[in-house]
Amino acid sequence: MADKSRDDQNIGEKIVHNIQEQAAETTQRIKKASSDASVAISSKVQGLVNDFNAAIPTMKALGFSVSSFTIGMGLIPEIDATLKGSVKALDIHTIQKVIEEHADNKSLKAILEALHTAAKFKEQLTEMGIKGVEIDIKLGLPPLVSIELLT
Repeated sequence: MADKSRDDQNIGEKIVHNIQEQAAETTQRIKKASSDASVAISSKVQGLVNDFNAAIPTMKALGFSVSSFTIGMGLIPEIDATLKGSVKALDIHTIQKVIEEHADNKSLKAILEALHTAAKFKEQLTEMGIKGVEIDIKLGLPPLVSIELLT
């Protein structure tokens, strides 16, 4: 009877040991997967930032200036920027030309497409007393561009 009890104890210890080993292996796989995901996310955000940096001279040439810039660090890093300009800068033909010239820059293209939409209403906007345009850009996953019209 004592041998059976000892055998049961050994089996129990082996089961606990196997569970601990599996838990340790699973923990390592999770750590590696989260590290790989973090690297991939950081790489994607870095690409958006590079596109944004390349877009600044073009936006300045269109009459917009950077009024704020914020960097948020977390699991998914985020960069927020605000550009301001005049409704007069909303020339639909110029914006379309710049979109075509910079089709490979995803950040600039997203900004310009939002401006292109606003430019379609330029006459109505000026009649309503809208004088300024504020572009809020969030570079993260997912990126977001929003336009605010200012009186």
